[in-house]
Amino acid sequence: MTPSISAAMTSPSAPASDAGPSTTPRPRRPSHSTPLPPLLPISSFPTPAPPPHAKPSGYTFYHTTLGSPRHIVAPMVAASELPWRKLSRRIGGADLCYSPMISSSSFVNSLRAKGKSAQRSVLNWFNTATREEGHGQDSKLIIQLAGNDPTVLLEAATHLQSHCLGIDLNLGCPQHIAKRGHYGSFLQEDWPLIHSLISTLHTNLTVPVTAKMRVFPSVEHTIAYARMLEHAGAQIITVHGRTREQKGHKTGLADWEMIRAVKSAVSVPVFANGNVLYREDVEACLSATGADGVMSAEGNLYNPLIFAGEQLLSSLPTSLLPYRDSDASPEAAWRSFPYIPALAHEYLDEVAACRKRVDHSAVKGHMFKICRPALERHKELRGVLGKAQLRYVDAEEREEEAGQGQGEAVVREYREAVSALDEKLTADKQDPLYLQPPKDWGSSSLSASVTEEKYVPHWLAQPYFRPALPLPEEKTKGEKKGEVEKVGVDTRDVQGRGEKRVVDLEEANGGEANEKGNAEDGHKKVRLSEPTTAAQNPILEV
Repeated sequence: MTPSISAAMTSPSAPASDAGPSTTPRPRRPSHSTPLPPLLPISSFPTPAPPPHAKPSGYTFYHTTLGSPRHIVAPMVAASELPWRKLSRRIGGADLCYSPMISSSSFVNSLRAKGKSAQRSVLNWFNTATREEGHGQDSKLIIQLAGNDPTVLLEAATHLQSHCLGIDLNLGCPQHIAKRGHYGSFLQEDWPLIHSLISTLHTNLTVPVTAKMRVFPSVEHTIAYARMLEHAGAQIITVHGRTREQKGHKTGLADWEMIRAVKSAVSVPVFANGNVLYREDVEACLSATGADGVMSAEGNLYNPLIFAGEQLLSSLPTSLLPYRDSDASPEAAWRSFPYIPALAHEYLDEVAACRKRVDHSAVKGHMFKICRPALERHKELRGVLGKAQLRYVDAEEREEEAGQGQGEAVVREYREAVSALDEKLTADKQDPLYLQPPKDWGSSSLSASVTEEKYVPHWLAQPYFRPALPLPEEKTKGEKKGEVEKVGVDTRDVQGRGEKRVVDLEEANGGEANEKGNAEDGHKKVRLSEPTTAAQNPILEV
C-alpha cells in the first residue's frame, strides 16, 4: 500500500534545508481544478526491468555525471535553444540546461521520411550534424521529449541519447496545444501510461531518464504521483509548484510546500521550479523546499544573470553591469541587473558564432524579452526591432560542412536595432527623473515571485510582472446570454495568443503535434513580427 502522508513527510532522503514549511508561499488554488485521478498504490504498477546497460542513477547521476547542479535553465519552447543555453552558462551562472521540448512523434516522422526536407526537419528539432548541441560548451545538457506512445518516444530518445546526459519526459506543459496532442500535464490522469513511458526509457536507454511534473491540488496525490515517477525509473524529478490550471493571468504563486513534500517523499534528487524572478529568490527557494537545485524559466529569460554568483558578477565588464560596483542608493540595488543593449549584444555574439542555423522565432522572442522595459519607454523602436531578420545565405550546408558559421552578416540587422536603442537609453541614463519610480509604479501587477517587485530603471533587464486584468463592468442592455462581458480591455487569455501562434507555425509546416513550431519553413509561411505587448508573446514553459 502507498505509505501515509505523515510518513511521506518524514521519510529519509538527501539532506534538506532546516527552513520550515511556514516560510513557503501557499497560493490559493484555481476554483476550476479538474477532478483528481484515483490514487494508485505502487504495488499496482509493474516493476521495471533492470537496464542491460550500466548507467548512473539517482544521486550518483546528480553528483558524478551532472556535477551537482544547483542552477538549471528550464526547457522552453523556442527559447532554451543553443545560443541562449551558452549565454546562460557563460555570463549567467547556469550549471545545467534543458533543450526546448521536442515532439517525439514529429521527430520520428521526420526520421522515417525520405528526402532533404525531412533531413532538414530533423536537424531543426536538434542539430546533430555540427556537433555543437550537446557537445563541448553545451555538454551539460538534458534533452526533453514529449509524447504519449512508449515505442515512438523510445525511438526518438534512442536517436538523441548520444548527444546529451539524460532524457527528460515532459509531464508539465499546461498549454492548449498539449491538451490537443495529449501530452505534458494532460497525461497526469493516466498514471499507468506515464509509468510505461518512463519505464520503457529507463530500461532501454543508455542514459538516465528524468521527469518534469506539475503538482495536484492535493498533497496526497502530488506525493503519490512523484513516487510513481520514481518507481518507474525517473532519476531526477523536477517539480513545478503550480497546478495545470495555473497559467497566463491565472499563474499565481507556485506552492513551495508541495515541492518540499515531494522532496521529503522520494529518494532521488528534486529540482524546484516556480516563483524565481530575482537572484535572492534562488536561495530562498532552495532553503524553503530543500530541493537539490532550482530551475528557472521566465526569470532566466528576462535576466539570464539570475543565477550569477558574486564571483561571476565581479568578472563581468561594467559595460554589461554599469552599477556593479556602486555603493550609493538607489544604484546599489541595481548591481546585478544588466544593461539591455550590452546584454542583447552578448546574445547576438552567441547567435553569430553558431555553425548551425538558429531559429529566427527564438531570436526574435529573446530580443523582445530582453528589450521589453526599454521598448515600453521607446515604443517607436518596436517596429525597427520587429523588422530585423537573420540573414543566412543559401550556401548554409557548405558552411556547416566546413565547420564555420556565417558570422556577423547573420545578425547585422539586429545589431543596428540595438544600437538605435542604445542611443536612446544613453540619453535616458542622464535624466535624474528615472532614478525614482513613478507615482503609479507597481500598482497593477500580478505577483509570480515571493520577493516584492522592485523598481529598476527601464535601461536594465528585469523580471516581467503580468499586469492585472480590470474587473468586468456590467453588461450592456443589448447583450444576450453567452456574450462576452464588456470590459476595459480584451480579457481573452493572452497565453492563448501565443499558443495559437505555435499552432499556426506547426500547421504551416505540416507537422503532427509540432509543439516547438520551429520547422525550417515556418517563418517563411507565417509572418513573425513584434508582439503588441510583452504578455502577448508568452513563454511556453514546459
